Amino acid sequence: MLAELLNRHDPAALEAFDFYGRDKDLLARAIAPLALAAADADLHDLAESVLARIEALLPELAAGARGAIQIGRLVDGVEANRWWVPEDIAAPPTTELVTANDFTPDHVHRVLRDL
Repeated sequence: MLAELLNRHDPAALEAFDFYGRDKDLLARAIAPLALAAADADLHDLAESVLARIEALLPELAAGARGAIQIGRLVDGVEANRWWVPEDIAAPPTTELVTANDFTPDHVHRVLRDL
């Protein structure tokens, strides 16, 4: 990023280009969309890299950038740890009716114990 190079080698040029004024506002507004991008598995690494750069260049935006990175990691973790994945059943369900005589109190107690 050009701003990183200028920050390292010619910080006065950043001032001259009004980076800390106009561009700071633009980068502050970019944090929320970058948080959404960080939650997307395909864009996560890129969004996190851009947020880390914003954090390094503009320390006053660091809290927002760090928060956005954390949100992206949390959402990524939630998606990776799904406790249930839907899948098709092997055979279609039966259309046979079940009568009340088929169940005993023992069946009910067994089911309730499993809960």
